[in-house]
Amino acid sequence: MRRAQSVEAAELLTFKSFSDSTGSLVALNGQKEVPFKIERVFYVQGGGKGALRGNHAHRDCAQVLICLSGRCRVTVDDGRTTKTFLLENANQGVLIPPGLWAREEYLDGASVLLVLADSHYVSEEYIRDYSQFLQYRSKAA
Repeated sequence: MRRAQSVEAAELLTFKSFSDSTGSLVALNGQKEVPFKIERVFYVQGGGKGALRGNHAHRDCAQVLICLSGRCRVTVDDGRTTKTFLLENANQGVLIPPGLWAREEYLDGASVLLVLADSHYVSEEYIRDYSQFLQYRSKAA
């Protein structure tokens, strides 16, 4: 188990965008632009305006969340403090270290959120109940 982080460890990442008359390209390399080796990639779409997703924490998994289209508000919580990020550019992402509760609010109906994770999916690694998360945080302090 990794040490649980405070919300100060969550940060907004800005990625280089290369643009010309044919469009834009953003390249993401694990252990470079993304500060870990990428083991899993998935995206969430179709939740509709105002949809809330996430509402869980990971014991060991770090993630970077990138809103590819639309706008998403990402709130991270360490049990004492919250920090909120607005994602509305595809060249920005939020780094969420392990041990933080995260919630995503989809602000546009067509929002698409890309998630890069440093581990494969393991159901037991998730904390899905906020009161259990607070207990986890009190033991990790």
